[in-house]
Amino acid sequence: MQKRWKILLLGIAAVVLLAVLWPDHPPLHLLVRHVESVELVDDAGNKMRLWTLSITNTDSVWLDVERHPKVEFKSGGDWVATEQKLDFGHIPSGRSSAQELLLPASATTCRLRVNYRTEPWRARLLQWLGDSGRGQLIRLPWLAKLLWTDQWNRFPEPPRWSQAKLTVDAPLHPEAELRELPRDVASALMLHGKLIELRQRDTAGGN
Repeated sequence: MQKRWKILLLGIAAVVLLAVLWPDHPPLHLLVRHVESVELVDDAGNKMRLWTLSITNTDSVWLDVERHPKVEFKSGGDWVATEQKLDFGHIPSGRSSAQELLLPASATTCRLRVNYRTEPWRARLLQWLGDSGRGQLIRLPWLAKLLWTDQWNRFPEPPRWSQAKLTVDAPLHPEAELRELPRDVASALMLHGKLIELRQRDTAGGN
């Protein structure tokens, strides 16, 4: 009986904790890593551009992006769908995954409608506990067995997808390249902020 009460209390505590730990927005950050002109021409006779898009996982656990998200680009004020296939795959916490996309020169904005899922609640809780907390957890075999049940199965089947709409603008200087993907979330967001600041400076200088 006492063991059941312990399980109940721990379950309530876990629910409250996970409500705090769970992100309140989609944990994906879309960035244009590189844009370059290629020898192919679009319908208007202009050289097409190859965009390298990067999605960064801003969550504390692994992230899985479903293959072949819906891709659209904005040209002349209209949104146009493209059938090109992207596959960002599994992305570790704080890391990025890149894919290339061929778009006409007139494309000013790219939009992805993605389905994604994160690791189960157990992984989020174990991550929060850290090495010290997990060491203490081992001293309670019955609880450790409960939380580590699916440690080798990051994404149980069938999948339960969440949806996100990610939008990013073309850089002002298409040939500029970000040679290395950001290694953590802080540097990714800082880099994105610098790009915005650069765009604002260029716009102010042109006025």
